[in-house]
Amino acid sequence: MTCFERAPANKKRLTLIAVFVMLFASVLQSGTDSVILALAAAEIGGTEYYALAKSFSSVSAAVLMPMFAYLGAKDPSRKRSLFIWSALAGAVCIFLRAIATHMAIIVAAGILHGMFSSGLYVIGYSIIRDIYDQKTAAKYLGFVVTMNSLGTLIGPIVSGVMIDMLGWRIVCHIIWIIALVSALLGMAGVKVTKEDAAELAVETGSFDLSGTISLSVFLGAISLFLALGSSLIPFGSTTSNILLVVSLVGLVGLILTIRKKGNNCIIPVPVLKDRNTLILTINSFLMNFSLIAIFFFIPSYILYVLNGSATQSGLTTTLLSIPGLFMGPIYSRMIANKGSARGVLTIGMILRVVVHAAFIFIL
Repeated sequence: MTCFERAPANKKRLTLIAVFVMLFASVLQSGTDSVILALAAAEIGGTEYYALAKSFSSVSAAVLMPMFAYLGAKDPSRKRSLFIWSALAGAVCIFLRAIATHMAIIVAAGILHGMFSSGLYVIGYSIIRDIYDQKTAAKYLGFVVTMNSLGTLIGPIVSGVMIDMLGWRIVCHIIWIIALVSALLGMAGVKVTKEDAAELAVETGSFDLSGTISLSVFLGAISLFLALGSSLIPFGSTTSNILLVVSLVGLVGLILTIRKKGNNCIIPVPVLKDRNTLILTINSFLMNFSLIAIFFFIPSYILYVLNGSATQSGLTTTLLSIPGLFMGPIYSRMIANKGSARGVLTIGMILRVVVHAAFIFIL
């Protein structure tokens, strides 16, 4: 039994509740993102670049997630502090949204949200595994998956109703208070010393700072290039070309770092050498890219073009998620029967292309 498992039952309960509360705040926030950012841009200005708030959040998460994993593995006693600071960062991010007088504030605050998601998905979930035995942890982590699924389905419509009734700023205030409660619960939860947690520490080399910087430069510059290409920084302009060059420099730097550091790079070589892993990673990236694009486009289209309400935007997003309830079990059965996920991935991508093409041509 580890030092985490030996902690008092009431402390473990508080830590578990802290993770679930943080998950609830994350589900509520992700369900409102596309609608709140669009409404905020319409009210305080910044429709040309409001999508950067989500882009910067994703870039920040891509960089911070491996960093949090490294810090937590090297010294498991840090996990509590990392979780608390992540919850506080999420609270500050959403609070700044609530009081923002310009979209630039919301975009800048989006960087903090990467810390919030890293603390939940990398640290929060691993803490559950630390403080409970395998069977109990599996039960609670299964509940996490259920919460995420329900959040995807009912989060947008519930959030849309709340926004129509209370306004987007009030909803932001509700979310940051929930995140703050998570931090306070985490402070009262399980705490172990570095010495006690030493048995669980994983010996690793130094963190790949050069690879992290290169990845940040590449993702940050390409995000600005794509997000602002049709508005503030037109494609083909001098500034746009500079951003493209900077992103390529970051990509080259990342490639050189991978060649030099191998398994110690922020993107380990085995990930790139294994064909299945590489294809799955690229496939996941493209699917998430298209998913975020359509989930941001639809609410904006309903709000700006059709003059619809937040509730209607949320309802549309919810309806887009419903097929996943039925297709998930079907895909699982297909994978089990075939012994391979290749066919399922192909079918899934074809269906996604068809749905997105329908939106393009019908709307």
